[in-house]
Amino acid sequence: MYNLKLDLERIELICEECGHVELVPYHCHKPMKIMDDKLVCWKGDHAACCDSSSMRELPLHHGKKMILKN
Repeated sequence: MYNLKLDLERIELICEECGHVELVPYHCHKPMKIMDDKLVCWKGDHAACCDSSSMRELPLHHGKKMILKN
């Protein structure tokens, strides 16, 4: 079944060198946001709010940080 809410929350990162695309990981059931070259829980960079760290490094591809796909 088609789920509009999930499709609207599909946020992608792209490698500037080759065009490889990855989905932004989820945290607390929503996509993480990018702050200061890090992925941060959409609730903020506070202490862990579920079973995993609320901050992560941006993924690398070809040794470079991926960027948001427009």
